[in-house]
Amino acid sequence: MKNKNAILQGRHSLAPLRELSPTRVGGESFHPRELITTQWDKAHRMGLLRYDSNLETKLHKDLVFIANPGRFQKPPATLQHSVLMPFNPTGFNFGRVRPEEMIGTFQGKTLMVNAFPILRHHFLMVSSPHEPLHQAVEGSDLTAAFALLLRLGDDAKMGYNSTGAFSSINHRHYQGLLNQAPFAIEKAKRKPLGSPVQGVMLSYVEQLGFSSMVLSSFHSEVLAREVVDVCQHFEGMNQLFNLFFGTTKGELSVFLMPQNFQKFLASKEGTRLQARAKALNIAPACWELAGLVIHDGRSIEAEREHLAMPLIETLFDKASLTKTEWGDFLKWYQKQRQHSWMSEG
Repeated sequence: MKNKNAILQGRHSLAPLRELSPTRVGGESFHPRELITTQWDKAHRMGLLRYDSNLETKLHKDLVFIANPGRFQKPPATLQHSVLMPFNPTGFNFGRVRPEEMIGTFQGKTLMVNAFPILRHHFLMVSSPHEPLHQAVEGSDLTAAFALLLRLGDDAKMGYNSTGAFSSINHRHYQGLLNQAPFAIEKAKRKPLGSPVQGVMLSYVEQLGFSSMVLSSFHSEVLAREVVDVCQHFEGMNQLFNLFFGTTKGELSVFLMPQNFQKFLASKEGTRLQARAKALNIAPACWELAGLVIHDGRSIEAEREHLAMPLIETLFDKASLTKTEWGDFLKWYQKQRQHSWMSEG
């Protein structure tokens, strides 16, 4: 059997990376935020980024419009209708990333500069660059992501895209942003569904027509187990989904965003709207569904926004699960919670 490192073809040989905890490196004390921003800015100065990160942003109806022509023109991820796809060693993987794009490790996970950034200091958390791990949700990744968010502070955000829900690389990873105001989805009104169980609260959220659920808790390990159960349920049902993470004064919130966008595009109405959607280059992954809209870099005139917003709201609404699908999920979730509570008891 081949050595698993050899499976990742064309990879760079990487020097050991420093651990991103408040530690001393070379006689100086570093914080994860400082290391992320320092390495990211260094990669920018070296010309390693594919897009310009000096980007104009504009707030409109709680959405943040980002003028990023490079990202706007990026070809969309190949349409997939399966959440779990085998790892493909011949495709791009993070074992091929240049050493200069590496930031360090945090709780055994590798942080990297995102060379195709949406915004400045857009980074990646990769489970293991040299392991052939396909995109899937696993507990140790979530607990590391939660710990990193809590360390970085409330202006840091993280997200996850499943295969089929606009993850462009099928090699296990999460995305992160720094210096962000609360996203539209974070500011949306939450409707609690029942009472907290083991310190975890489930609420319903709707913004711009897109419906989601949010799990929130001050207990990161319990929350991670809950999120893993939900995601594995989605994976088992072959339900495409995205996740968005944020913190508020130590409380973690994970927005569960199962979506039907590809199913909608295959419908008659979706086919009719495809040309207009393509003009906006809408690809509703975790950031877009949370409240970021990337445009082509031209000045966003009032009429352009006026025309775009109804289409965005329509696309988000059609991407959402139906009431019946949400009802089925809630039945499963409540049964799962009851079983978990009885097991703990």
